[in-house]
Amino acid sequence: MGALMRAHDWRASALGPPDTWPQSLKSVVAMMTHSAFPMFIAWGEGLPYLYNDACIPIVGDRHPGALGRPFRDVWPDVWGDLEPLLSRALAGETVLLDSLPLTLERDGRPAVATFTFSYSPLHDEAGVIRGVLSVAIETTDSVRAARLADFRSDLAACTRDLGDPVEVMAAAAGFLGRRLGVSRCGYGEMDETGDFTTIEREWTDGALPRLVGRWRLDDFGPAVGADLRAGRTVRITDALADDRLDKEAASARIALGARATLNLPLFREGRLAALLYANQGTARHWTDEDEAFVREVAERTWSEVERARSAATLRESDARLRQVVEGMGEGFCVLDADFRVIEMNAEGMRLDGRSPAGIIGRSHWEAFPGSEDAEVGELYKKAMREGVPVALEHEWTYEDGRRAWYEMRAYPSADRLAIFFRDVTDRKRSEEALRIRGEEFQTLADNIPALCWMAYADGHIFWYNRRWYDYTGTSAEDQAGWGWESVHDPEILPGVVARWRRSLETGDPFEMTFPLKGADGVFRPFLTRINPIRDDAGEIVRWFGANTDVTELRAAELALRESEERLQQAKDAAGFGIYDFDLATGVIAWDPIVRGLWGVDADTPITFGLFIRGLHPDDRETTRALIERALDPAGDGDYRAQYRLGSADGPVRWVEAVGKILFDGGRPMRFVGTVKDISERKKAEEHRELLANELNHRVKNTLAMVQSLAGQTFRGDKTDASARQSFASRLQALAKAHDVLTRENWDRASLTDIVNETLAPHRGLSDSGMARISVLGPAVRLPAWMALNFSLALHELATNAAKYGSLSVDGGTVSIAWEVVETDPDRRLRFSWTERGGPSVRPPERFGFGTRLIERVLGADDATQVDLAFDPEGVTCRIDTPLP
Repeated sequence: MGALMRAHDWRASALGPPDTWPQSLKSVVAMMTHSAFPMFIAWGEGLPYLYNDACIPIVGDRHPGALGRPFRDVWPDVWGDLEPLLSRALAGETVLLDSLPLTLERDGRPAVATFTFSYSPLHDEAGVIRGVLSVAIETTDSVRAARLADFRSDLAACTRDLGDPVEVMAAAAGFLGRRLGVSRCGYGEMDETGDFTTIEREWTDGALPRLVGRWRLDDFGPAVGADLRAGRTVRITDALADDRLDKEAASARIALGARATLNLPLFREGRLAALLYANQGTARHWTDEDEAFVREVAERTWSEVERARSAATLRESDARLRQVVEGMGEGFCVLDADFRVIEMNAEGMRLDGRSPAGIIGRSHWEAFPGSEDAEVGELYKKAMREGVPVALEHEWTYEDGRRAWYEMRAYPSADRLAIFFRDVTDRKRSEEALRIRGEEFQTLADNIPALCWMAYADGHIFWYNRRWYDYTGTSAEDQAGWGWESVHDPEILPGVVARWRRSLETGDPFEMTFPLKGADGVFRPFLTRINPIRDDAGEIVRWFGANTDVTELRAAELALRESEERLQQAKDAAGFGIYDFDLATGVIAWDPIVRGLWGVDADTPITFGLFIRGLHPDDRETTRALIERALDPAGDGDYRAQYRLGSADGPVRWVEAVGKILFDGGRPMRFVGTVKDISERKKAEEHRELLANELNHRVKNTLAMVQSLAGQTFRGDKTDASARQSFASRLQALAKAHDVLTRENWDRASLTDIVNETLAPHRGLSDSGMARISVLGPAVRLPAWMALNFSLALHELATNAAKYGSLSVDGGTVSIAWEVVETDPDRRLRFSWTERGGPSVRPPERFGFGTRLIERVLGADDATQVDLAFDPEGVTCRIDTPLP
């Protein structure tokens, strides 16, 4: 590298010729080139890149073109990872990183490499940081070795407990497939000829078809088959671009989802015995680490497969004895002198739930962790030590949390211990459940509100709950035999006893309401229900009775009847009808008033379709939309609508409906509300609107007459034309305000409507296409007198703007805005008119009628503030007034 640096043409580099380099750079370069550690330097503007001989393997294909080039151009593929580290070093920090993974281009392919390196700041003679020195050591091999070690450990754990060769191969294939992130992985065993391979099981991620079956090796490419028979690993990155595959073989691989393949041959006794394959449906570059993982799985798994097959052969030799053992109806196992499990029958395996590999050949204490120091372990050791049989029942908890009760019997013989065991979990659970049920029943019975008791089939009561004794103030001794009669009303008791005896004779349930005396001596009404308890043959073996205090219930029933009567009277007086729509069941209930409005009798089933058909055709969609909006869980569930009943060409009735949607967990469950006939009210509203329109017509006629008289008055030389025009336009503004108020029945008017009506003649776009008037403010409704005042004031402002202000030139704008402010003690409306982009404004030497009109009309109230300003950039008018 020193020779390359001396021979390098530095004219194109930001560093310049080496003889111009500062001494500090020369010194560190000299140190770097003589170092055996991989080092590089990035110095000056653009951080030109210098490195030593030991760094050449890291630079790779970038050497020697990397010399003197800007750091970012040398390492564009990892610039995003390295730039923050360079920035920290250039800021004066020494950066040390251990085993940082970087993706590099090596041999024309991306590869992940890991490095442990440091970045140190480099100073010039003045102490200024000018560059960075990095000492790097590639740790790819050590990191890969560590990963391989972890891989081996995980693989061993994956197959350790498996005894079936096929299961071993399937588990290993799944482990490898998930670890490599491939779509399919499996083993294929070769036949004696070496021409065919058989796949019994494999692992897939579900994206590719399974290859289970028998396949000819050369069908996947004769050249590939030759490589495998020669013991060479086959890597196929892309079947469409592999020279070893002809078009037919490549197509076969694509069809089977094996566009990318990694195949590893396994040899035993000099012949190809099996193949381990990993497939990907898309192209994939296989790394050396991938092949190392595959090789590790292949070699280790095949050893496990042969071990499992040897164990299977041994088991077959003992088949006859096993037939006897397997035919037993209970679990059986044999322990040797070291308490190692050397035999367990199928029933034992079934009861345990694990495969033989997890138990056979392992010590009892290893197969069943925690058993050595438990009661079962102590008894096994006693049986082996003293030569005596032992028996016990014990509960065992497996590692997966499963719990089971076993009845165990162990018999010693020479250096063996034969153990018979059977699952008694159901029996133990039944016994425990029976005990718990008795306790739960007692607890429940003692705490339920009812007074409960139980009697034999002949009616003799043998048990009362705590509530009975608490209420009656008696004891078990008091109530023995027929002592319960003491808490009954003597006058009613004969009828109760007769009814009870009839149930004893017939076996029918008993239900009757009668009073029982409490500990305070007061008789209260109780609803008594007595039911028979029968055995499997249908014979009565017990009677269960429950007495429920209905004092409050009866009072509530009476209060409810009175409340319903008052509600019905109020509803009838108000003319309201009630509806109830159960949305969960679809059942709709209407009271007589609602049915009368729709004209249906009491026998007609009510449906939503019937409701919609009764509406006027023009109101159906609107009403349906209001109902759907109320059904939206995001809303408040409120519903209010006015609609007509009747046909399009017949008489109609106006109805007002108010309802509420009741939700449960976001789901609409019920729709309840009222309906009222408002036909008369609608007629009154129409009559009032007619009168208001007539009044408005007459007022406007009067204004027209005033305008005519003003025209005659101003005719001739008495005044100029502009005065006449101003007077006429003010009358027109007043008329438009009347129109807005008429629409609102002279109650209140929308400020937005007033602004839009008044400024309608002045709206439009400038030559540049920009809107000239902007309006921004919340919904505000003004009283009639305030609406008229605002209409006249806005008219004057708009007229002046059109004549002299921003609306008199192209590009001029008017911004109108208002807000409502909550103050103490009132609410206030703050309104602003702002002109911009018009001719330069000067304050007038005298104020005309329009200005005086604005200030006098709007500022007539002492609580209202009017600020009319003639700023050079445009007229502004601000109004701050109480809002009723």
